[in-house]
Amino acid sequence: MAFHESRVVIIETGRRVVRACLGLGEFLHVPSVEISARVGLRKHAASTSNGANGTAPDARVSDYLVGTTLDDALASGDAVEVYWPFADGKVGNWAQAEAIWKHILFQRLNIRRQLNECPVLLSLPAKLSRMTHMMLCRMFFERFNVAGFTFVERPLASLYAANLITGIVIDISQDETDIITCYESQLHHGSALSVPIGIRDCERHLAHLLRTNGSVLSAFSSHDASELDTLLLGLSRFLWQQGHVKIPIEGAEPEKKEEEGNLDIAAVLVSGKERALIEAAGIKKRAGQNKADKEREKEMATDIISVQFRDFPAITVGKERHRFCEPLFEPGVLSACSIPVQAVIQMDGLSLPTPPVPKDPDFMLPLQSAVHTVVKATPFSQRPTLYFGIVLTGQLANIHGLREAIKLRLAPFLCAERVQSETPVPGFQPNHAHPVTVPEYFAEFRDKGDLLSEFLGCGIVAKMAFGDSSGRYFVSKAEYGEKGPLSILDLTPTVL
Repeated sequence: MAFHESRVVIIETGRRVVRACLGLGEFLHVPSVEISARVGLRKHAASTSNGANGTAPDARVSDYLVGTTLDDALASGDAVEVYWPFADGKVGNWAQAEAIWKHILFQRLNIRRQLNECPVLLSLPAKLSRMTHMMLCRMFFERFNVAGFTFVERPLASLYAANLITGIVIDISQDETDIITCYESQLHHGSALSVPIGIRDCERHLAHLLRTNGSVLSAFSSHDASELDTLLLGLSRFLWQQGHVKIPIEGAEPEKKEEEGNLDIAAVLVSGKERALIEAAGIKKRAGQNKADKEREKEMATDIISVQFRDFPAITVGKERHRFCEPLFEPGVLSACSIPVQAVIQMDGLSLPTPPVPKDPDFMLPLQSAVHTVVKATPFSQRPTLYFGIVLTGQLANIHGLREAIKLRLAPFLCAERVQSETPVPGFQPNHAHPVTVPEYFAEFRDKGDLLSEFLGCGIVAKMAFGDSSGRYFVSKAEYGEKGPLSILDLTPTVL
């Protein structure tokens, strides 16, 4: 049986955010519901807790606060413990996860449990066990009474959104960067890597650089020195969220222009002036390069903007803002950062989970080295095709120049075409990296498709799975009643 597209529910669950919508329609829609992936528990109801990602074993699903109820409780200053059940990339607490999904289905999407005719496609981070998949299937049928259920992993959905089935998915989150490869719709879970560097580290680094900006310090001079770190971090976040950050592409070759007129090679050889011609061409080429370098330096030197941050007077910010993403490519710069991680946590309060402390320096790899490490863990014959589909997701996906910066820094790990033509190398040697974006023909995702690539991919999978009359790609109520939770392993292709 096939379901009507207007009844299909998509729930995309990330480490920090949960997005959902009801109905697909002729064109895929952006999410109608977006909430933080967190729950709250009033302290008198929390029997035990071991931090922001802790557990409260005695709490029931109905005890947790979710969505606007939790936001209002925090805004009013109530004593509430906040938990993030998906912060570690898995289901950390099943009662908390159920509270979030129950809130979305029955309160935000207004679905009636007794008359639930909606099939659900659920998306979660990769590397979940088969037992987790079976428990998810059981929860949605027995607790939520869904009409059908299927599952897709978030990195795979990102590739589908970019019209790919093979590639590398880079997901930059608040405190970590997840990298995984996929070959012909099969994720390589064994090669997945999580680098403990994220957006918070980039914000700390930029705030450290802004400490030397006279205009910034003058604007914040009326506040106490103890508040300076919080203000600098707030300005750092404001700059990248407003689109004022552009990643400089170093080492780019100047644009080559074809010379006018035709050159008579035979006449030059007869006259014996070939050496002078070559030297003149070299001088002209160097002059063009020097001119391009000077123009680039002049452009960067004049790259100054004036921004209005909160109620402060206009603040002048220079080119240092473009160094925002340096920690991703050079983690060593964080050792000189004067702003600790605790300052970011204090600024965020309970709005974000506490990162693991301390971070293991052995896993703080540069992004380009981490990608190379992940690719090396895949079969040799698959590596060239992986580099042709690099998908960047997360909140930093729309920062101008970030994809080109990744491509440029991956070049030393690839075999150049010139080397391939001059020396015998294996035919499977990767020689090119190609970052991709979401196609523009998805009308509703045109402006923010890369930020919502996982959700778009979920919509594509839901449209195909629940629209198939044979029912081979989802679990129905009848099949669940016959086989139980094991049916999710047989009828969901992305779980095989």
